[in-house]
Amino acid sequence: EEITLEVLKTNGRVKASNKDLIEEVNVFEDEEDGKRYVTLRLSIGEIYEDFTVEVTDPKVSFYYDDELIATYDSFTTALTYTNTQDTKVEEFFKLDETDPDEPIVLVLGADASVTSTTKYDVSRNIEIDLNGYDLTFRSSTIRDFDDSDYYVVITNYAEEESKFVYYDKSITVTLGEEDEIVFEEGYDEDDYLPGVIAVTVDTGSNGKVTASPAISNKIITVGMGSEIKLVITPNNGYAISEVKVDNKSVLTSADYKTTTTGATYTFKPTKNVTVKVTFEEVIPEWENPFTDVSSRATYYSAVEFVCQNGLFKGVSNTSFAPNSTMTRAMFVTALARLAGVDLTRYKTSNFTDVSYSDPRLTTEMVRSIQWANAMGVVEGYGDGTFGPHNYITHQQMYLIMYRYTVYVENIRTNVDSVRLTPADKNMVADWALTGVQFAQQNDLLVLVNNRITPADEALRSELAMLFEKYCNNVLGWGSDEDER
Repeated sequence: EEITLEVLKTNGRVKASNKDLIEEVNVFEDEEDGKRYVTLRLSIGEIYEDFTVEVTDPKVSFYYDDELIATYDSFTTALTYTNTQDTKVEEFFKLDETDPDEPIVLVLGADASVTSTTKYDVSRNIEIDLNGYDLTFRSSTIRDFDDSDYYVVITNYAEEESKFVYYDKSITVTLGEEDEIVFEEGYDEDDYLPGVIAVTVDTGSNGKVTASPAISNKIITVGMGSEIKLVITPNNGYAISEVKVDNKSVLTSADYKTTTTGATYTFKPTKNVTVKVTFEEVIPEWENPFTDVSSRATYYSAVEFVCQNGLFKGVSNTSFAPNSTMTRAMFVTALARLAGVDLTRYKTSNFTDVSYSDPRLTTEMVRSIQWANAMGVVEGYGDGTFGPHNYITHQQMYLIMYRYTVYVENIRTNVDSVRLTPADKNMVADWALTGVQFAQQNDLLVLVNNRITPADEALRSELAMLFEKYCNNVLGWGSDEDER
């Protein structure tokens, strides 16, 4: 007697197909145990018996033109049969009669891997549906395509995430529902891997960035869907200014209250991007230590400015002496500090009255005077002396600031058209006129009752105001382009 085993449809009729395959439409779920079953009919001649068996997903299902062709226990075997005829299904599916542009679809029913060194030659379009499972490849499993017009798509149509792993590179690509990566013409595993993202990290200076995964030669290499965690740490005295991803700001100092000690930024890149981290100098909030500087004084902010920027300080820990004067040596030293100059190369003085043996002159003062003379900022009195202990006058300080602007900051200025307006303008010496014109042009004049008092000695409070105005008005420290 002839013995047959057939699959029944859910309506109880014999499946209308000559393939002994179980298709999804023939499977039903038991309401009590939640498992999936199919009904089979075993026939011996005209006698038959129906019985149900539990259905589990095959490891790999092979589809063409939306029709299930075969199931396999090995993904490698299924992949092989996309190029080679499977003789077991040759009766109803002939590979050489199919359109290579119409993709063969391999659907996973379990985790799979291709870890051998065998390479797959692409000779038609292939789509691999991870279906919520994980697939492991070597980076060289799929050959480079050269002139091939075909593709291999790795996708995931399940709600659950799938992972596609390049195990020889230790890179995992995570695919959510309907995500995909494509191997296509031009692909070469030595140049790039589909689904692999390179993140360039530019940290500049004044801080550092570490990351998980780690940074190698300024690059973080991750699979699509992977998370990158940046740990950003500024150097002492600096804070995080901004973090940009492809020029889009993602973190600024306003976002974190602890940017002086560091911050973290976590993200999942979807393409190759550049992360740029910048740091800014932190000037601690100033607490006025001086008992002789009132918060209501017109020069209060100027005293704070020169102290915060290290130009000059008080005469003691608690006294600024705003109404005292400043020597020419002290004034030139403050200018050298403003310029941020390295004084180590300026070791000897051209002036007869400037010497290391003078107990009232520090090494910094001697070298600052030599620097200023070498730059053309000061010329002395013409008799070989500088007068380091003489007090700086108003017109002297304006002329020196003018020369500093031209010779140190390289800022050219024309004051020929400036007409002085102070009431005592005629008291300005001819040699100082250009400096006073420059000061008026840039709103640097420190006036009392509209008078310059050019030959009078400048007060420390006036010199503080001069530096604050100069840095804001001439150097632009008060603008957004401040690059101190």
